Amino acid sequence: MRKDPKSRQLAERLVELSRTEEGTFSEERVGEIIAALRKKPPPRYRLVLRMYAFLLERAWAAETLQVESGSEVSAEAVQSLRDSLSRRTGRTLGLSTTTNPVLIAGLRARLGDDVYEISIPSRLAGLS
Repeated sequence: MRKDPKSRQLAERLVELSRTEEGTFSEERVGEIIAALRKKPPPRYRLVLRMYAFLLERAWAAETLQVESGSEVSAEAVQSLRDSLSRRTGRTLGLSTTTNPVLIAGLRARLGDDVYEISIPSRLAGLS
């Protein structure tokens, strides 16, 4: 991505404007920001949009705990994991859960660039 400090500053400001009063990201606000940018495009419009999308995705991933499991996991177990990571990071985390049959048994939790995994495929990969 081309370096342009003014475009990056604008994109960073747009990411902050995408947050609600509680500090979470709002799909509605993102839509409003994109509509406003279309109405009155800033200089280097496409670069600003690419930077905004990139920074927004990274910020969302850093604040959302994504939990994958081989089968249904109890809500209490997922909440316990979320609370534990919230205390560790000092942030209130969002939550996204999915079922992934490839995991067979176990769990994979992703928070930003960090991945915590306890599953049969990961254990088998460690043996080879």
